[in-house]
Amino acid sequence: MKLKRFEIVDVCDVIDKMTGDYNKIFSYHISKIRKVLANEYELIVETGKPSKEYANYELERRRIINNNCVKDENNKLVEESGKFKIIKGNEEIVKTALRDLYNKNQDLITKREEEIKEFIKFLDEEIEVSIDQIPFSCLPELISKEDMSVFLPLI
Repeated sequence: MKLKRFEIVDVCDVIDKMTGDYNKIFSYHISKIRKVLANEYELIVETGKPSKEYANYELERRRIINNNCVKDENNKLVEESGKFKIIKGNEEIVKTALRDLYNKNQDLITKREEEIKEFIKFLDEEIEVSIDQIPFSCLPELISKEDMSVFLPLI
């Protein structure tokens, strides 16, 4: 059977989140599918990870935002018009710090943008996987539309 890599990610993510008392045939099929897809899933996850340098850039960017933006009672950043609300008086600090960080890491950011474009192409590639299809008759009665849409290529 051929699946696109993004479908493999979706299938594995749904299986990993599934809880419930499913019939044994369905449970067997999804357990077997997850096991067969495990290596490919790990390869996809590893391929999508940013470099250590880019991860450090992101940590520093988030630190600047976290230290200079308004938080609610649950310590979550407050958004206003799709942007984090900056603490009054810290606008110039944030603007300068983020601009300097961006300028210092511009090559790294450009490289990551290219990696993301390549990763999107990678996710869209079809690969051959050796899995059995799930018989329609063993699907659980209570399965969400979202989960069903993910399993559709496997039925």
